[in-house]
Amino acid sequence: LVLNANEASGETMNINLSGGNKEGFALTFESVASTSLTHLTIDGAKLNGALDLSFGGDQQVLNVKNLMVKGSAAEVDQDFSALSGLITGTAEDGFTVTLEGGAGNDTFEASTAIDSFTGAKGENVFNFTAGNSLVQLADGKIAATDTITDFAKDDVLTGVANLSISTATGSVPEGVSLEELATTLDSGSVFGLGGDSYVLVTADADLANVELVKLAGVNLDKLAVNDEGALAYA
Repeated sequence: LVLNANEASGETMNINLSGGNKEGFALTFESVASTSLTHLTIDGAKLNGALDLSFGGDQQVLNVKNLMVKGSAAEVDQDFSALSGLITGTAEDGFTVTLEGGAGNDTFEASTAIDSFTGAKGENVFNFTAGNSLVQLADGKIAATDTITDFAKDDVLTGVANLSISTATGSVPEGVSLEELATTLDSGSVFGLGGDSYVLVTADADLANVELVKLAGVNLDKLAVNDEGALAYA
């Protein structure tokens, strides 16, 4: 199915999908010259098969600053990794991408925007590579990071070199900030702060060059680096 929203005049568009073939549902969304469209939601939760989403025209959603995609909630495997190469907006410019998987095994790939991934059920793979996980700053502080909202025991985080659980932060001094940890620990460090765990994809003394992923609500002592060099539950 090709959905043409060229020259759309509104700021917000919600697309709800349902039914379809259990073998999968392919949707190509086109929004050429839609300069006012900034919020796009594509909800495929009620699809019978996996959502296969692509963008037509110049293969870029140039003006959409907030993109939300919900995959099928059915027990089907979904691979969202191709979307990473189609997103051109950056964390610095306030672009966000929110992806939600379903009951199957889903694959997620970080983009240059601020990403929020929800794997839901299944054995999910979250891939983060250098260049795609820069933090968003406001007044010299970290305002937003790439986030996995529900990292679970059957999930893995891949793509980060030299992953290492940082025991040095097991007793973080009172008042230490996320910014201090992100600019002093080594790349690949996994540390805990405030009830969350963080993966330092790229460390740098300059906060603007730091790349960071938050595992929301995950305690550091539950994590380990597996034999394949990926982060998983111990």
